[in-house]
Amino acid sequence: MGKAAKGKIPLIFFNLIILIGLSIAYLVFAKNRNQQKTYFDLKTAPEAQTVEELKYLDPAVGAKASLHTDFSVSQTSRWYLDNLTGTGWVLDVPPQNPSDEQVQMIQLAKGVDRLSISLINDGSGGTEVIFEKSGDPNAGSEGEDP
Repeated sequence: MGKAAKGKIPLIFFNLIILIGLSIAYLVFAKNRNQQKTYFDLKTAPEAQTVEELKYLDPAVGAKASLHTDFSVSQTSRWYLDNLTGTGWVLDVPPQNPSDEQVQMIQLAKGVDRLSISLINDGSGGTEVIFEKSGDPNAGSEGEDP
Protein backbone atom coordinates (compact mmCIF):
# COMPACT_ATOMS: atom_id res chain seq x y z
CA MET A 1 0.00 0.00 0.00
CA GLY A 2 1.22 3.48 -0.78
CA LYS A 3 1.68 6.29 1.70
CA ALA A 4 -1.45 8.06 0.42
CA ALA A 5 -3.62 4.98 1.06
CA LYS A 6 -2.19 4.45 4.56
CA GLY A 7 -2.95 8.08 5.45
CA LYS A 8 -6.58 7.74 4.35
CA ILE A 9 -7.39 4.68 6.47
CA PRO A 10 -7.29 6.53 9.85
CA LEU A 11 -9.29 9.40 8.33
CA ILE A 12 -11.96 7.02 7.01
CA PHE A 13 -12.05 5.18 10.35
CA PHE A 14 -12.39 8.49 12.26
CA ASN A 15 -15.24 9.64 9.98
CA LEU A 16 -16.99 6.29 10.41
CA ILE A 17 -16.79 6.58 14.23
CA ILE A 18 -18.20 10.14 14.09
CA LEU A 19 -21.04 9.02 11.81
CA ILE A 20 -21.97 6.13 14.12
CA GLY A 21 -21.88 8.43 17.16
CA LEU A 22 -24.12 11.02 15.51
CA SER A 23 -26.56 8.31 14.40
CA ILE A 24 -26.84 6.93 17.92
CA ALA A 25 -27.29 10.42 19.40
CA TYR A 26 -30.03 11.20 16.88
CA LEU A 27 -31.91 8.00 17.71
CA VAL A 28 -31.68 8.63 21.47
CA PHE A 29 -32.77 12.27 21.28
CA ALA A 30 -35.51 11.61 18.70
CA LYS A 31 -37.00 8.95 20.99
CA ASN A 32 -37.03 11.29 24.02
CA ARG A 33 -38.36 14.26 22.05
CA ASN A 34 -41.76 12.68 21.39
CA GLN A 35 -42.46 11.43 24.93
CA GLN A 36 -45.42 13.04 26.65
CA LYS A 37 -45.10 13.99 30.28
CA THR A 38 -47.98 13.68 32.70
CA TYR A 39 -48.94 16.31 35.25
CA PHE A 40 -51.77 15.72 37.73
CA ASP A 41 -52.90 12.61 35.77
CA LEU A 42 -53.21 14.63 32.54
CA LYS A 43 -50.90 14.03 29.61
CA THR A 44 -49.29 17.16 28.25
CA ALA A 45 -50.29 18.43 24.83
CA PRO A 46 -48.27 16.74 22.06
CA GLU A 47 -44.66 17.93 21.88
CA ALA A 48 -45.15 20.37 24.78
CA GLN A 49 -41.89 21.26 26.49
CA THR A 50 -41.72 21.74 30.25
CA VAL A 51 -40.61 25.23 31.24
CA GLU A 52 -41.01 25.04 35.03
CA GLU A 53 -42.25 22.68 37.77
CA LEU A 54 -43.04 23.83 41.31
CA LYS A 55 -44.47 22.00 44.30
CA TYR A 56 -45.49 24.15 47.22
CA LEU A 57 -45.36 22.91 50.79
CA ASP A 58 -48.79 24.33 51.57
CA PRO A 59 -51.40 21.80 50.29
CA ALA A 60 -53.92 24.63 49.88
CA VAL A 61 -51.65 26.15 47.25
CA GLY A 62 -50.79 22.84 45.60
CA ALA A 63 -48.39 22.75 42.68
CA LYS A 64 -47.70 24.42 39.37
CA ALA A 65 -46.22 23.40 36.03
CA SER A 66 -45.53 25.61 33.02
CA LEU A 67 -45.23 24.24 29.50
CA HIS A 68 -44.85 25.55 25.98
CA THR A 69 -46.30 24.08 22.80
CA ASP A 70 -46.17 25.19 19.18
CA PHE A 71 -49.92 24.59 18.76
CA SER A 72 -52.40 27.50 18.86
CA VAL A 73 -54.44 28.35 21.96
CA SER A 74 -57.67 26.92 20.52
CA GLN A 75 -55.96 23.70 19.34
CA THR A 76 -54.34 23.21 22.75
CA SER A 77 -57.64 23.87 24.54
CA ARG A 78 -59.47 21.38 22.34
CA TRP A 79 -56.73 18.78 22.95
CA TYR A 80 -57.05 19.02 26.75
CA LEU A 81 -60.86 18.94 26.64
CA ASP A 82 -60.80 15.90 24.33
CA ASN A 83 -58.33 14.02 26.56
CA LEU A 84 -60.05 14.24 29.96
CA THR A 85 -61.59 10.77 29.72
CA GLY A 86 -60.04 8.31 32.15
CA THR A 87 -58.10 10.93 34.12
CA GLY A 88 -60.57 11.33 36.98
CA TRP A 89 -60.82 15.06 36.29
CA VAL A 90 -64.18 16.53 35.32
CA LEU A 91 -64.78 19.81 33.54
CA ASP A 92 -65.83 22.33 36.19
CA VAL A 93 -65.71 25.58 34.18
CA PRO A 94 -65.24 25.39 30.39
CA PRO A 95 -63.47 28.11 28.40
CA GLN A 96 -65.71 31.14 27.84
CA ASN A 97 -64.81 31.31 24.16
CA PRO A 98 -63.26 28.07 22.80
CA SER A 99 -62.18 29.81 19.56
CA ASP A 100 -60.26 32.60 21.35
CA GLU A 101 -56.63 32.59 20.19
CA GLN A 102 -55.29 34.90 22.93
CA VAL A 103 -56.22 33.51 26.36
CA GLN A 104 -58.34 30.61 27.61
CA MET A 105 -58.96 29.19 31.08
CA ILE A 106 -60.12 25.65 31.80
CA GLN A 107 -61.17 24.68 35.34
CA LEU A 108 -61.20 20.99 36.33
CA ALA A 109 -62.29 19.24 39.52
CA LYS A 110 -61.40 15.90 41.14
CA GLY A 111 -62.83 15.47 44.63
CA VAL A 112 -61.59 18.42 46.71
CA ASP A 113 -58.79 19.19 44.23
CA ARG A 114 -59.05 21.88 41.59
CA LEU A 115 -56.88 22.27 38.52
CA SER A 116 -56.69 25.47 36.49
CA ILE A 117 -55.23 25.28 33.01
CA SER A 118 -54.29 28.69 31.63
CA LEU A 119 -53.58 28.87 27.91
CA ILE A 120 -51.84 32.04 26.75
CA ASN A 121 -50.78 33.01 23.23
CA ASP A 122 -46.98 33.36 23.13
CA GLY A 123 -47.05 35.94 20.32
CA SER A 124 -45.58 33.60 17.71
CA GLY A 125 -48.49 31.20 17.18
CA GLY A 126 -47.61 28.89 20.07
CA THR A 127 -49.14 28.56 23.53
CA GLU A 128 -47.88 28.89 27.08
CA VAL A 129 -49.70 26.28 29.21
CA ILE A 130 -49.85 26.78 32.98
CA PHE A 131 -51.24 24.09 35.29
CA GLU A 132 -52.10 25.28 38.81
CA LYS A 133 -53.44 22.69 41.23
CA SER A 134 -54.96 23.49 44.58
CA GLY A 135 -56.61 21.25 47.10
CA ASP A 136 -58.40 21.25 50.41
CA PRO A 137 -56.31 23.22 52.95
CA ASN A 138 -57.25 20.58 55.55
CA ALA A 139 -56.08 17.68 53.37
CA GLY A 140 -52.51 17.51 54.71
CA SER A 141 -49.95 16.34 52.20
CA GLU A 142 -52.22 14.02 50.22
CA GLY A 143 -52.04 16.12 47.06
CA GLU A 144 -50.26 14.75 44.00
CA ASP A 145 -46.86 15.84 42.85
CA PRO A 146 -46.59 17.47 39.45
